[in-house]
Amino acid sequence: MQRVLAAVAALLCLLFAATLRDVRLASAPASSDAPRGALPTGRPAEEASSGAVRAMIEGADGAPIERAVVRVFAVAAEAVYLVGERRTDAAGVATVPRVPAGEVWVVGYAAKRARASAHVAVARGETADVRLRLAPAEALRVIVTDHEDAPLAGVPVVVDDGDALPHVVATSKDGEALFERLGAAPWLVSATAPGFDPAVKRDVHPGPGALRLSLERLGTVEVAVIDAAGEPAEGATVTIGGPQLWPARTATTGLEGTVRVGGLRAGIVDLRARLGDQVSATEMGVVVTRGETTRRVLVLDFGRELLVRVVDASGVDGARGELVPVAAAEVVLTEDGVSTFPHEGITDEDGETLLGPVVEGRATLTVVAEGFVPRTLGVGDEALDAGFLEVPLSRGGTLEGEVVDERGYPVAGAMLEVIGVDLDGMPVAATAARSPLRDLLFDRAMAGPLPLIPRGELGVMPGPVPPIPSAVDAPLPDGSGAAPWVALANGSFSLGPVPPGRMRVRARHPDYLEGESREVRVVPGGKAKVKIVLVPGGRLDGRVREHDGTPVAGARIEVAATRGGFDRSTWTADDGTFAFAAVPSEILVSVARPGAPMDLVLRRVVQVPPGRRTEIDIRLPEPREDVVLRVVDHRGAPVAIAEVRCESLDVEVPLRRTIFSDTSGEATLVSALGLPLRVVVHAPGHAPLVREIDAVGREERLALGVALLAQGKVTGNGGRDRVAGAAITVATATRILGVTSGDDGTFEVKDLAPGPVRFSVTAEGWAGIDQVLDVAGDGRRPVELPALDLPRAGAVEGVVVDAASQPVAGARVGLDAVPTWLPLGPLPAGMVTTDREGRFLLPNAPEGSVRLEAYEVEAGRGAVEDVVVQPGRTTRRVEIALEGAGARSRSPSAGSLALTLGEKGGRVTIVSVPPTSEAEAARVMAGDVIVSVDARSVRSIEDARRALGGPLGQDVLLELQRAGTGRVRLRVRREQVRR
Repeated sequence: MQRVLAAVAALLCLLFAATLRDVRLASAPASSDAPRGALPTGRPAEEASSGAVRAMIEGADGAPIERAVVRVFAVAAEAVYLVGERRTDAAGVATVPRVPAGEVWVVGYAAKRARASAHVAVARGETADVRLRLAPAEALRVIVTDHEDAPLAGVPVVVDDGDALPHVVATSKDGEALFERLGAAPWLVSATAPGFDPAVKRDVHPGPGALRLSLERLGTVEVAVIDAAGEPAEGATVTIGGPQLWPARTATTGLEGTVRVGGLRAGIVDLRARLGDQVSATEMGVVVTRGETTRRVLVLDFGRELLVRVVDASGVDGARGELVPVAAAEVVLTEDGVSTFPHEGITDEDGETLLGPVVEGRATLTVVAEGFVPRTLGVGDEALDAGFLEVPLSRGGTLEGEVVDERGYPVAGAMLEVIGVDLDGMPVAATAARSPLRDLLFDRAMAGPLPLIPRGELGVMPGPVPPIPSAVDAPLPDGSGAAPWVALANGSFSLGPVPPGRMRVRARHPDYLEGESREVRVVPGGKAKVKIVLVPGGRLDGRVREHDGTPVAGARIEVAATRGGFDRSTWTADDGTFAFAAVPSEILVSVARPGAPMDLVLRRVVQVPPGRRTEIDIRLPEPREDVVLRVVDHRGAPVAIAEVRCESLDVEVPLRRTIFSDTSGEATLVSALGLPLRVVVHAPGHAPLVREIDAVGREERLALGVALLAQGKVTGNGGRDRVAGAAITVATATRILGVTSGDDGTFEVKDLAPGPVRFSVTAEGWAGIDQVLDVAGDGRRPVELPALDLPRAGAVEGVVVDAASQPVAGARVGLDAVPTWLPLGPLPAGMVTTDREGRFLLPNAPEGSVRLEAYEVEAGRGAVEDVVVQPGRTTRRVEIALEGAGARSRSPSAGSLALTLGEKGGRVTIVSVPPTSEAEAARVMAGDVIVSVDARSVRSIEDARRALGGPLGQDVLLELQRAGTGRVRLRVRREQVRR
């Protein structure tokens, strides 16, 4: 009801403003300054139900204005009436009698004065006083044209000048609108006409010429709907929406099964039609062009509905022997993973809701319920055909604790955030249990699309259709959502629900450094206690100068803690100075020159003692000259549009750029002369090139070799079967490619360079393999690869327990060896996580005798040998016991590299590099020996782990010893990792 009343009030205000018109006033003589023209008059108010308005009109200096005109308007029955008009006396006062009781508008006019207005309430039998101050008038001439510069007549032009009522004037036949009573600039000027996109100009000031507004014509979409029998579908509902049209709108087809939707802004929209239990596939990305009609045909088919039952994964109803249903859960079914028209529902007391119909073969289901961890899962044909899906939800946990300072005194008002990794390996960053805006958007979506109302010819919709409202414009219901997570007066807090997993609590307070708790395990429905100690930081003052001592204004300064998640940035003042308060004791300061804020030119580690002020003077290196990289083929001919990736091998100069060669084969690398570089070049039809340059010259020649074409096939069961649709990951020394085997199991990989290539193959129903093959040839004929044969697969089911034979939840289980460190995100293929009972099911294990390993951060690592796997069957009751205390500490740095390290012969080696990690993207390989990190020698795993950690997103320079290649230097970006 509140929203309805607000909408009606807004409509009346807009109606009133739109019906007002400025009337030209004669500038002389003074006796002729009254507004001219016909005026709408209202019915006289009854004496018993009327009051009066007494208006005081004065100038900007406070002096009264004689013979000013005072008009009183009332809004009734959706119309605007002129109630009365009077002129002011010598004291600047005018009284308008017989004014209807209620809210009215009072408008004052005077020669060469800006108009002023006020909104007042008049009581029965009383006189309402109002004072209007008229400033000197400004004038503005506006010309409105279409996109072809033709004048548009009758277009309402609105000028907002700070007065309560906007100024509205309709354009003449020449497209002109003249405003002579405007207040002080700047002004907001807008024009709107049916069939055109509105034009708006902000910060308009008076000038010698006219302000020109060009209106662009709007577009139209015409939709024809055909039913499942091939006939025009009369009465079908067509839904239209998209990136700039939300909530979605609906329209109904006519006798011929068609509907026209006009008034659409240029862009893209999505379309869907429905008639009863028939529904069309969503047509996405329909282009709307200004001034044109886009036609589409939607074909209906009988869709499938899905009954979703949401249950509590930890609660069993003893009477029914089933999991307890979850009522009032919000369920969203999205076809094909992303859709403008998702299906929403709320579960009933039985935890059920019916969604659909859908026609796509796959969908995504998202479930949110109060007190539970939200869950998203894929829905395939099997579930859609069955028409039923049960979704267990895990209860959220609670994190309790306190925030104190170094002396143990409570810190009140600290803002709290929960960060960590859930049981599926996905990152968590929660600041509140629920989002009021998300709830509001869901409620709006549940109400369904808004109908478009026909106007004019049958089936034509009015326009323009309004765009998506911004988040700041969306009114939030009072009292919605949870309170912010803030430490109480005694420093205590209780946060929930928190997703199960490994979590930390981060606290921020303006008087202290950002602090974090230790990492704790959160179990479904459980509680964990933490403590956060906040310490005061130091102050950093600095100045940035060029190499000759000149202050640098507008340089971007970024400071990041070498340990922890502190990260801030600012810009230098005109004298090159900058300052940061409350910074950690050791920080990395990075500087970028003005005009290139993302190109860092200098990095420096700075010590800042707590509670003290530290000053630094940064001298930027002398700007380097540009470098020309000339890309040629094996015959010396230039190669156009070659991708050239350049990475600095200087620790203090973090250059990383990607450039492309022009038609002459040249690519210019700015400010790089003399730097040590690693250059990687790719070009279609050529072999990639990797080259390390100790000191790049003014011009470097990069010669690409002859590209090799490799052909192979994926087989199974000892070569007796051809495997179609296998996913093949091809890892070369420069990049990672992905191909898929065809119906006959064959595949090919283009543009390879000679050398070893790793092939990782996975396929549904088969065990995956990793195989390194040597690719060699002269480019004259394809390189025939040996068959990549997949073993037949079975499954292994079991449980992981700790040293006390208790089940371990969240342990990672895989074949052979499980990596210690992984990037945030889903687990790599061939690895699973145990559930809350410690159980696991590992699919696609190769037939024969295999070794299984399990790892959990606190419980340690364990393995079981000689597990027999039979094709197409599940080996059950396998138990993996974890031994050792595990690693309870986490990396103190915000970022690191997801590498599992080992020691062999006194050297630190890389045991495994997880797929999709930054290290893999940089082409770090298993078996590499770490020689140094950021030019610091590595002597142990502890040395390497400390050196690899640092600010999130910053680069680390690795020097590696690689078998068969020698020394390799790689620049790798740090990322969030998990043990």
